Amino acid sequence: MCLDRTPLFSNSEIYLLRPQAAGFRANAYQYYDYRGVAVPEIRAATDVEVQTLDPALCYDAGSKHLITQSYEGLIAMDEQNAIVPALAIDWHFSARGDRLTFNLRPGVKFHPAAFFTKPEQRNVDAGDVKATFERLIKANSPYGYIFDHVAGVDEFKAGKTPGVSGFVIEGPLKFAIQLNRPFPTMLPWLLAPATYVLPAELPAGYDFAKGSAGTDPFVLNSWDGSLATYTANGDYWLKEGGATLPKAKTLSVRVIKDANTMFLAYKQGELDILNVPLPLFDAVLDAQGGVKPAWKEHHLREVKLNNLKYLGFNMGAKPWGESLELRRRVAQAINRDEIVLQLFKGKARPATNIIPDGMPGFL
Repeated sequence: MCLDRTPLFSNSEIYLLRPQAAGFRANAYQYYDYRGVAVPEIRAATDVEVQTLDPALCYDAGSKHLITQSYEGLIAMDEQNAIVPALAIDWHFSARGDRLTFNLRPGVKFHPAAFFTKPEQRNVDAGDVKATFERLIKANSPYGYIFDHVAGVDEFKAGKTPGVSGFVIEGPLKFAIQLNRPFPTMLPWLLAPATYVLPAELPAGYDFAKGSAGTDPFVLNSWDGSLATYTANGDYWLKEGGATLPKAKTLSVRVIKDANTMFLAYKQGELDILNVPLPLFDAVLDAQGGVKPAWKEHHLREVKLNNLKYLGFNMGAKPWGESLELRRRVAQAINRDEIVLQLFKGKARPATNIIPDGMPGFL
């Protein structure tokens, strides 16, 4: 179905935090960071069903929420939506723009796993990055397209070569991506969870629901389809002011799809962080978008998402597909400012373009 789209708004995520959970962070692409939450046990929830815990297959928000607690990539994105180092300490493009080289962070360890037969296998190296990217391609990942411009990918997909020639190990901690042509979008595409680094020794058919094999701050203990439990990764590489991260000892994330049930759990002290859904705005926010007196002891945080809600017209159906003027009149009749003010209590932005305000052009 061919659609014509009329932009409406870009909404924000609203969080209600207990005072001790003030260290929680999130960014415009719905990455949730619990590393700085200073409670012994973090209790969080998601209202989105989780589809997979395999990073290569991750596409939905629920899966991303859980996967990003145990796995990380070469680069990351901070609260200001800037690309920052993660497993790579730096990177650079060649003068022509067709080769992207990363220097990896020394001393990073994977979570403990039975398939490691030698201690040194737990240290992340360039071979792990190469194996991860090749696994992504073989797994028919929804993000497989990001490597379409890498040298040797077509031959690898066709089974003509055992590896991708454009994934180059230049040294134990140096990895390069050779492209068929200059392609600057290659860097931000590596923010996708599908590219998060796994051990080269990862067995085929590894059960990601029974443990994690990543490098991020929390090690998965269990996942039963409705509750994920984690313990702190004692070998996590990142420090904050000299202090070890994460600050918590454990993390649990419950799937609670009903907004009222989630709100009740927060009110009863069963959750430390509430991602406030739209149906609960009236219970938490006043008419001006501030927090109601009942929640004045809690922290209210707004994160502007780089998403877009739009009205779609089926261009194959009458009268929409035949009349530009009709579509234009409908678009002009929509009061976006009133939607933002009345429905979202100011926690959204009117949209007049298909690219949300604040979104870099390459994402």
